Amino acid sequence: QSVAQWIRILEIGDKTNNLVGYLMLLQIDVIKALINLLEANTDVERLVTCKHVYTIIHDLKVQGLFKVIARSIKEIPEEILAEAYQTELRNGMKNVNKYLISEKDAKCVRNNIDAHKSSSFTEQIAAYRQCDFANSLISMFAIKQLIDIIQEAVKVARNNILELSKKY
Repeated sequence: QSVAQWIRILEIGDKTNNLVGYLMLLQIDVIKALINLLEANTDVERLVTCKHVYTIIHDLKVQGLFKVIARSIKEIPEEILAEAYQTELRNGMKNVNKYLISEKDAKCVRNNIDAHKSSSFTEQIAAYRQCDFANSLISMFAIKQLIDIIQEAVKVARNNILELSKKY
């Protein structure tokens, strides 16, 4: 086997490891938000946590983090991650999107509260009123399930990379 093939496997492994790290950071954020939602005892705690959930959704949808994940997975060759896994991941992302807070609501809450793009107290209070506890909880559980699916596929890819590396 050639050096070029070995380098290609190492590069794929590096990209896969970067995806794992990225997902781990996202998972920490999602799990912490879930814990905070479940442990919230007051309306203020619920609102602050819901606001954070809306910001996570904003980053996933508006800032394109879903696209980053999809692109990273698409770059993994079929010899390392079978098409069946890639199809399952694409379907999982589409399915999760159905359960997420709308992009419009996430953007409104994030821009009016976290980004302070509005100096209007009335607009900020209206944005807080958009924060929905149940939808926040559903969204975080859906994202956590998607991360679990992606991590399982990445685990398969990393095992396949290891097996291929043994051939060189």
